[in-house]
Amino acid sequence: MTNVDILTIGHSSSTFEEFLDRLRGAGATAVADVRSAPYSRRHPQFDRAPLRAYTLAQSTTSCS
Repeated sequence: MTNVDILTIGHSSSTFEEFLDRLRGAGATAVADVRSAPYSRRHPQFDRAPLRAYTLAQSTTSCS
C-alpha cells in the first residue's frame, strides 16, 4: 500500500500564480475543490470553472 499525503490550502486573496506556487512548493499533484459552494464573490478567479481550467492548463490534476 502506498502512503498518500492529503494537504489543505485556502486561496485567501492570492493570484492564481501565487496559489499554484504554494501547491507546487508543497509537492501537490492534484487539486480537489471540496467547498459546498465553490464560488467566491471577492475573488472570482477561484470559482470552480476558472480554477479547474487553470489547474488543468498548468498540468495539475483537477478533481472537482
